[in-house]
Amino acid sequence: MTIVTVGVFTFLIPIIIVITLAVYFIYKRYYDRHTNKVLESGETKKRKWIAPWGLTLIVLGAQLVLVAGVMFPLSMFMYVPNQGSQVVEVSDDMPLKFDVSDSVQFVINDSNFDEVTSLTEDGVKVTVYKRINSNDKDYYVFLGETDKDSDEALCIYIDYENNGRNTDCMAGIPDNSNTSKVYFKCEVMAEPDTPGSIRVGIKSGSVYEMTSEELKFDKEVKLDF
Repeated sequence: MTIVTVGVFTFLIPIIIVITLAVYFIYKRYYDRHTNKVLESGETKKRKWIAPWGLTLIVLGAQLVLVAGVMFPLSMFMYVPNQGSQVVEVSDDMPLKFDVSDSVQFVINDSNFDEVTSLTEDGVKVTVYKRINSNDKDYYVFLGETDKDSDEALCIYIDYENNGRNTDCMAGIPDNSNTSKVYFKCEVMAEPDTPGSIRVGIKSGSVYEMTSEELKFDKEVKLDF
């Protein structure tokens, strides 16, 4: 939204300046004519016209108020908050991005990705996609789904290992989610031509902290790539 607002103002500012200058010079022309006629006639009781600079300020202020009045409701309309979601970009410092949904099945609609392999085991399905020509880093996307009892919460744990470095994260679906499927999407960066692995652990019920050493998963699958 910030980019849109800046772009609109960048477009409007020159227009406001042009309109303001045009009003100033056109009005000043008539103002000077009127002033000369008054001086020639010697009549001083006629109503005085507002000075050109005064009218210019009024016109400029009116335009700014009008723009602000239009942009504010427009910005409120265009901005749609994504509640409960945090946008995280995959980078060297954070080589993993993890999303979970109980209503939307994640898909890859990008010709720049090829399907590498797929695994279905113990009610968990994971499909691996790799970006074509990913330059200095390999880029993988793991799409998965798992069964869920509709009357209890579900937590999903991801442990990603590449080049001797582990990164893990966890996400959950609350017990008030009336669904029988949970979908997840994991995006990772990897060193080129370096073996890696991703482990998916499933635990029924609410879990606030989940580690592979301290928790026994109800389901667990691992993919090497």
